[in-house]
Amino acid sequence: MTNMKIFCTGLSRTGTTSIYEGFRYLGLRACHFPFAIFGQPEKIGIERFQPKLNRGLIQRWQLHRELKAMRCHDPSEILKKNDAFSDLPVPLYYQSFDRQFPDAKFIHTTRPMTDWLSSMEWLLDKGRYEKGWAVGELADELHYSIYGCTNYDEPKLAKAWNRHENQVRDHFSDRPDKLLVLDISKGELSFEKIAPFLGLEVPADPFPSSNAKGKA
Repeated sequence: MTNMKIFCTGLSRTGTTSIYEGFRYLGLRACHFPFAIFGQPEKIGIERFQPKLNRGLIQRWQLHRELKAMRCHDPSEILKKNDAFSDLPVPLYYQSFDRQFPDAKFIHTTRPMTDWLSSMEWLLDKGRYEKGWAVGELADELHYSIYGCTNYDEPKLAKAWNRHENQVRDHFSDRPDKLLVLDISKGELSFEKIAPFLGLEVPADPFPSSNAKGKA
């Protein structure tokens, strides 16, 4: 067990579910898709959530309902009770987490942009509906905040991918010991890479693989 915080800065569809399972296998208290943080960032010292999408009356009412329902989840408790965090909205707030947790480690999962775009097309057009993942006004706000769109829009997604890749690397450029970059297309999502980076023993078992496109 480690006392440090670990944040996965990888975007959706870059192995974030698999790394969550890997964290758990390593004995870490892991949290995947900490959605409540996005709706209440002010509770952990981040600028208050402000809607960015234009909405009609019904959509505004639905967003209000979703935000109200989220109040039962305290982001500060989520951060306190867990060691490792993956998937959105972590990629939005990693710089704030870096300031709040000076001893934290960051793992950036990535893949070639063309592969990522293909997987995102499935996710945004039908995958999230088929699997019952986050759908609603607040989920649209989350996707728009990081991708600039709520449905598949290749130019906007490509721009978001390039921006995020560059920003993550630039942020840690003078602190290479803080960031581990893993390209899932090269088989780098492994205990052999992750465990030593976190100061943990390498398990004998293979790294879990979860949530591939089209699989339950």
